[in-house]
Parts: sequence; C-alpha cells; structure tokens
Amino acid sequence: MQTNRLRVFLIAIFLQLQIASVVAILQGVSTQTREQLDENARQSLMRLGIAVADRAHSYLANASGTTTMLAEMSAQGLLDTGDSAALISGFLPVLKSRDAMGNLYLGRPDGSFLFVTRDPDSGSGFEVREVVVSDTGEHTAVYRRLDDNGALIDTWTPEGRVPDPRERPWYQLATTTTGHVWTDPYVFVRSGQPVITSTIAVRDANGETVGVIGADVRITEFSRYLRDMTEAGSSSAMIIDADDRILAHSDPQLVDTTSEESLPSIGSLGDSDFEHLLATAVNHEAMHIGVVPAEEPAEGETLVMVRPLWPLGHDNKASWRLLVKIPTRDYEADLTSSIDRKLTLFVTVLAVFSLLSGGAVWKLTEPLKRLARDAGTDPLTGALNRREFEHSVLRLIASRERQATPDKLVLVALDLDGFKPVNDSVGHAVGDELLRDFTRRLGGGLRSNDLLARTGGDEFVVMLELDASADAFDIVERLRHRAVDAPFLINGKGHRIGVTAGLAEHRHGESLASLMKRADQALIVGKATAKNRSYRALDTTVSDSAAVDAKATDTLSAS
Repeated sequence: MQTNRLRVFLIAIFLQLQIASVVAILQGVSTQTREQLDENARQSLMRLGIAVADRAHSYLANASGTTTMLAEMSAQGLLDTGDSAALISGFLPVLKSRDAMGNLYLGRPDGSFLFVTRDPDSGSGFEVREVVVSDTGEHTAVYRRLDDNGALIDTWTPEGRVPDPRERPWYQLATTTTGHVWTDPYVFVRSGQPVITSTIAVRDANGETVGVIGADVRITEFSRYLRDMTEAGSSSAMIIDADDRILAHSDPQLVDTTSEESLPSIGSLGDSDFEHLLATAVNHEAMHIGVVPAEEPAEGETLVMVRPLWPLGHDNKASWRLLVKIPTRDYEADLTSSIDRKLTLFVTVLAVFSLLSGGAVWKLTEPLKRLARDAGTDPLTGALNRREFEHSVLRLIASRERQATPDKLVLVALDLDGFKPVNDSVGHAVGDELLRDFTRRLGGGLRSNDLLARTGGDEFVVMLELDASADAFDIVERLRHRAVDAPFLINGKGHRIGVTAGLAEHRHGESLASLMKRADQALIVGKATAKNRSYRALDTTVSDSAAVDAKATDTLSAS
C-alpha cells in the first residue's frame, strides 16, 4: 500500500514537471514567435514604404520629365511656343499616353494662353481653351472641343472674365525659378480633384522668358494605390504634405474634395493613432515606427509608421510623408488562438512546436505579406517596375563599360496606341487582362538577358543587349509586330491596339537618365508624327538628342 502511494506520488511529481516543462516551452515559443511576428510586421511596413516611395516618384517623374522635355524641344526649335496648332499637336499625344496628367498648357508673357485637357464633360476627346491677344492688346478667349483624333467638333466663346496666366502661381513660380519646379498641392476648381503642377519656363538665347509650360498631375491615383496595398485586415494608410494636409488615403471617400476648396487636414479625421505618432516624430526627415497603446485593453495595440517621401526630389523643401497603421490583432489573433488550444493538448507538443515554427509564422503573417507586395515587380503584369529596372540597367551599364565589350545596349520606350478607348469602353478588368497579355507577348520575344518593365499605365520600357552588328531597329520592329499584330482575345471578343516605340543606343559614358530621355523624346516625337511605328533617336550630340531618324521610318507603314 505504501509502495503504491509512493508510485502515485512520483507519477504526480513527474506529471507536474511535464506540465511545467511543456507550459514553459510553449510560453517561450509564444514569446519568440510574437517577437518574430512583430519584426516581420516592421519589415513589411518598411517594404511598403519603399514601394509607395518608388510609385510616387515614378508617377510624378512622368510629368516633370514631360514638361522638361517640351521646354528643351522649344529651346532647340523643335516646338514653336508661338504656334498654337503645333503645340496642340504636341500636347495631344502626351495626354493620350500619360493618364496621370489631366492638363497641359502654356502661358506667354503677353497674357496669351493655351490650355489642353481631356474633355471633362464627355470623358472622351479633348477641350482646348485659348486666350489670344490682338494687336491692340485686347484679350479674347476661344474654346474648342476636339475628338480623340484631334478633329474639331465645336467652338464657342465663354462668358466671364478672360483668364490671365501671368496671375497664376504656377506661372509666377516658374519665371522666378531656374529649371523645373513643382507647385504646392491644391484642389483644381473645375474638377474638384487634388492636383500638383509641374512647371518650367522656356527662355530664349538671351535668357528672356518666352513661355511657361505646365502639367497638372492628379493625386487621386495615390488613394487607389494605397487602397490596393492595404486591402487585407484593418490596415490603413495615407500620404500627407509638409502642412499635414491629406493628399491620399486608403479610403478615398475620406479625402473627397469634390465639394471642397482645399485639401483636408489630418486633424479633420480624428485619427488619434496617427496624431500620436506625428506628435512624437520630431525629425520629419527620418522614418519612425512605434506602437500606440489602445484605450481599451481588448482592442489591442496598433503598429504605426511615418516615413518621409521625396517624390518631388530631395532638393525640394516640402517633403511628403507616408503614414501606415496595422492593428496588432490583425496578425496576432491566429497566434493567440493556436497557443491557447495547444496548452491543453500536451500529447500534440511536437505538432505545436511545428506549428509555431517558420511555416506557421509565414502563414500567420499572410496579411502582412499581401500588404508588402514585391517591391521589385509590377503587381499587375509581373514585369519589373521602374525602380528595379533602373537598378538592373545601371549594373548592366557599369559591367559593360568596365569590361569594354563590343556589344551594344539599346533602350526602347513603348507606349500603347488605342488602349485607353478599350479600357474606358469595356472596363478596367478587360484592360488589365490586355496589359497582361501584351506583357506575355512582348516578353516571349525577349532573350533571358533582356529586361522588360512597366513604368506607367500603358507604358513599358525594354533594355536589349545586342551584338555590335545587330540591327536594333529591325529587332524592335519584330518585337512590336509580335506584340500587337494579332488581336487580343478577351472574354471571347477581339480587341486591337497598336504600340509606338522610341529607341536609343547607349553611348559610352552616357548616364541612364540621358539614355531614357533620348528614347522617350523619340517616342513623343514619333507619336506626334505617326503612331504604331518605331522611331530611333539620332546618336549625334547631346544638344540634338531629341532628333528622330525619320529616314528609317519613312519606309514603314502603320501596322
């Protein structure tokens, strides 16, 4: 009897030790896993910040690059600032190929003004607003409506005061600044949408201003991008300017400015989490990640990040900031539930250990992985994004010049023709599938060492590494025909589009920015000449790099 009691006592002690050991192990694993989840969450926030910063820079770079290019073309005599018809012919293809840009315009020192925009009433075609000055100095406004091809539909004279571009902030800012400059974000009166203007003065050989070119960029696109990036869980994100005004929000309705005259401030949202972090982030030029405690314990903590963005360039004093928050319950709920169950099931200790190891961590952090999508590729098409493309090309150029190989590098800028009407008429889902199919076709004609990236809505860029004797123009033409000759069959219906290409061969010692600029100039000039063809930038000097090899294209016919 005594022996049995001793055995029971020993078994009880053993079981208690077993229970204590398992509980200690599970608690240790729980703490370690939670720390790993927190670290993964922080890393995801940082990757999200990089992706948004890259997107913002690329988005706005299109506008600044376009206004700078148009100003240089004017300075070189390729675009006459006094010829409104020539300006309209140059502006229309740019607006067609740059969805982010809502308006392009030019103001002159005498008060005359040319403003080209997509037709705000019909959603298709264009509206041209022009202010002309008579010999007596009288200012008269004439408005015209054009179809998608630039043909005149209607002409009328507006009522009210004739606008004077010289009174506008974008004009005054450009004339007092050397080179390209951005305005502060503001609400465009007619559309009620937040915009920012890229502007630059065109000057003659004596340094006198002969015109100011401006391009309005719609910021609403950032809200849609943030919404897609934070679609999982209860996460939210916003972009604010240096004055704490909200430029974009993952819930676009919170920044609807259609009935407002100014951008809303962050204080108008009453978001205590963001306000708490901004109050503690003294240095606005550095990234801060913090944990905001909940007012109610059941709500859990919130992980919050503020990160500076420099889409306007680091020399611009007014930086933007990205704010993101993720409730910790989004990524800890599954973990807590799992641990509670396993504490009562000692016979499944090994399974618990296995669950709480690497595979489970990745599964439990799936919302965060969706939040921080691959920063190196375009999520829609799978092609490289601009940032990864530029990094890869820079490495390729450095390697080529270091080894002094006889091969040549050719940069090709591509812009789809006729994509916007398809996208607008049959919906974005069909448009997205068309972009994916185009990427597959184009990528199928490339070699493993070639690079393909999507840099905008329907804009792509390719880097070809070719033998010195290869005919780059012929290769680009074959790629172009391969991509668009056959109709795109989507949901049983065929859709036809074209693609215009501008190519430039890399010169020894040339920067990537110069190379991309020459290819883009060839594309812009080409689209204004005849679409669905290939155009080659002349490899002469930097000053005439905007010239296009017309002789090589005269023999081509539209596909």
